[in-house]
Amino acid sequence: MYLSNKYKDSGALRSVDIHIVYLDSDRYLRNAIAYDIRNALDNGAYSVQEYKWSSYRAAFCRGVIKGSTRKVSELSKREKCKIMHTHLKLAKVKWLINGDNELEPASFTHWKYLESGYLNDHAFFLKNIGIVNTSEMKQNLVLNLKEKKTDSELFRSVNDICKNKYLCNLNELSLEKKAHLLLHIYRAYRTSPNQLSRIFELRRENVLSLLSRARSNGNA
Repeated sequence: MYLSNKYKDSGALRSVDIHIVYLDSDRYLRNAIAYDIRNALDNGAYSVQEYKWSSYRAAFCRGVIKGSTRKVSELSKREKCKIMHTHLKLAKVKWLINGDNELEPASFTHWKYLESGYLNDHAFFLKNIGIVNTSEMKQNLVLNLKEKKTDSELFRSVNDICKNKYLCNLNELSLEKKAHLLLHIYRAYRTSPNQLSRIFELRRENVLSLLSRARSNGNA
């Protein structure tokens, strides 16, 4: 709503290039979280603790927020417009803002899930942030997705995902599950209907039909 109002463009987010990445291992998930938190350093911060936009403040805080806060649900209409850039009703929102009208990460971040992902070990969490290879993660999270894979490379990736998700090889999947996985792969990788047809062993016409149906449902 904020973008629509500011730029008078109702379709501002409809053509955004989005990639889906399967977080198919504990190690990859932990590194992805660490990479995200270390973005503070990439933006010139001296430390992640001092970067006010980081979700680091929600990590291993047990949900405790220091300082005075206000509930977003109790903001006036004028405050909602100025601070949250929306006129929507926020009565059921549990978020909190501090004295500087900034959202407190601990009020909307699933910190319990994050802590359990690091085995509830704060030292383990800090170690992951410290040793994560940011260049490697950038390659995995951003750059690799823009490079088109060969058939054999893509097949290996898809088959690995299939083993983790369905506990079987790609050629053992039912047609229904193949169709579901194919749509995810189309969004997550730089590929084509012809390549998907070869990888999934489906007729090109069937692949085109699936993609067309997905686009129609998305636009609806």
